[in-house]
Amino acid sequence: MPQFTPFLAFDGNCAEAFDFYARVLGAQPPTYLRYTQIPGGCPPHIPAGDADKVWYAKLNFEGSELHGCDTIAGGGGPYQPPRSIDIVLQFDTAERAQQVFQAFAEGGEIKMPIQKADWAEAFGMLRDRFGIEWMINGAQVQP
Repeated sequence: MPQFTPFLAFDGNCAEAFDFYARVLGAQPPTYLRYTQIPGGCPPHIPAGDADKVWYAKLNFEGSELHGCDTIAGGGGPYQPPRSIDIVLQFDTAERAQQVFQAFAEGGEIKMPIQKADWAEAFGMLRDRFGIEWMINGAQVQP
């Protein structure tokens, strides 16, 4: 069965972001593959200062996956934060949604405080300190 899996690009802090997400979400540690670990060796066009950046990262969380990488110099232009997209996290309880929301909001920007919504006991929107935008839901409400 096909699945949607977000793939996020970062400006050199992919491992920091994925380690943070794993810690907050209570997930297993992410897996990383660095440019220096690419099968066949690091491509010659990769600048020496970028060789240890993350080429591929994977985080498993309760049956979902998040993938990511670090952008590199000369890899299609300078890094630009994602725009016009949010990652949605759905939790069974409002309390868990509020915990994750507060942790993700530290050092970031709250776009909509977490509060009761027509569809959930808790809903909030934010941009985390890594520039990723999230919509966090807790305890869906039946219409």
